[in-house]
Amino acid sequence: MKRILMFALLLLLFVPACSKEKDSKNTTGSYIVEKYQLEWYTNLEKALEIAKIENKSVLINFTGSDWCGWCFKIRDEILVKEEFREFAKESLILVELDFPKKIKQSDETKAYNRKIMTRFNIRGFPSIVILDADGNELSGKNDRGQIVDKTGYQYGGAGNYVKHIKTFIEK
Repeated sequence: MKRILMFALLLLLFVPACSKEKDSKNTTGSYIVEKYQLEWYTNLEKALEIAKIENKSVLINFTGSDWCGWCFKIRDEILVKEEFREFAKESLILVELDFPKKIKQSDETKAYNRKIMTRFNIRGFPSIVILDADGNELSGKNDRGQIVDKTGYQYGGAGNYVKHIKTFIEK
């Protein structure tokens, strides 16, 4: 009996710790990352509508949220950090298009994400694309000063990444 109670107690403690961050979906095609208070849209068209109204750029994060090591790094070292969050709230509408291996997605979501991935010629993860409010792809500079139309993980933390993203949106 003691073993069963101990197992039940451990299970109660363990299960909430393993729950996904993106659990609060809403009908606008977005979800709130509860811990970090950033709104990430899952529908590019909806994000572009809002970007136009708010006069902001759109950052699309193509990610493999449950399997991609570099995706974990960009999330943990950049996207959840205060410096990036503050910049994003002021300047960006965020879109996440996920290509998980274990997380279940509807066929509709998979097809939609693949369509957008093809549109932007995405070949690896993570890939970040920056658009203006009209949906035009913007170019920026990588850490070697080369002009690029996509980006991904960059060394140097959130502050460096914000500077990098600004090369796309501040012309």
